[in-house]
Amino acid sequence: APEISPSGRAQGPLLPTAVDTRHSVMKNILITGGAGFIGSNLTLEIQNRFPDARILVMDDFRNSRSASQSASSFKNLLGFKGDVLAFNAAERVGVEHVSPLEEIFKDRPVDTIFHLASITDTTVLDEKKMMFDNVEGFRNILGFALEKKADVVYASSAAVYGGRAVPGGRAGGGSQDKPMKEEDAGKPNNIYGFSKWVMDQLAETFEGKLKVVGIRYFNVFGPRESFKGAAASMIYQLAQQM
Repeated sequence: APEISPSGRAQGPLLPTAVDTRHSVMKNILITGGAGFIGSNLTLEIQNRFPDARILVMDDFRNSRSASQSASSFKNLLGFKGDVLAFNAAERVGVEHVSPLEEIFKDRPVDTIFHLASITDTTVLDEKKMMFDNVEGFRNILGFALEKKADVVYASSAAVYGGRAVPGGRAGGGSQDKPMKEEDAGKPNNIYGFSKWVMDQLAETFEGKLKVVGIRYFNVFGPRESFKGAAASMIYQLAQQM
């Protein structure tokens, strides 16, 4: 089964210990959602740790807020020296329904894929859009990884646990009056959590074919999240009021 790694509070995403970080497998790297909060921190950290790595960031920049240039997510990548592909992982183009990734990597290898691209706003109510972008995007990435024999690390979420809300908990549920256990997974409270749960199940279908590591992020906060606006972490929201 794919390895699922819980991830608690973090001031910046670290490379999970389950990932093989030998230089031999960190030469050709694809990071989807690399202009986002976690993705940009990861991108710049990998660039710092592996300066000879060839990194491609794929992001559709949907989270940039045109009303405020200072909140544009492209600024998260200032200092990045690699290539950027503006594209949604869930989409395919042309009559043959191919991904630009297939053309870009036609004659070059991919060692590791960090898949962070998804709709992360838990208030989105369009269930079809949430499922299409999150699940089908992941399905495309897994298929591409299988073709290229690349390792995959993807962002799951603590939202897969759902749980009974307790007084004082955040809107939408998910707060617990007891420690969460793995058997609590699969009971999400919203379509975002459900999409991440389906991604976990999809990853299991690649058992024995790919090395896949899922990280269930909990309360992540840190630099480069300002563009998320109201969807930014509570830590960030409180800091802005100080």
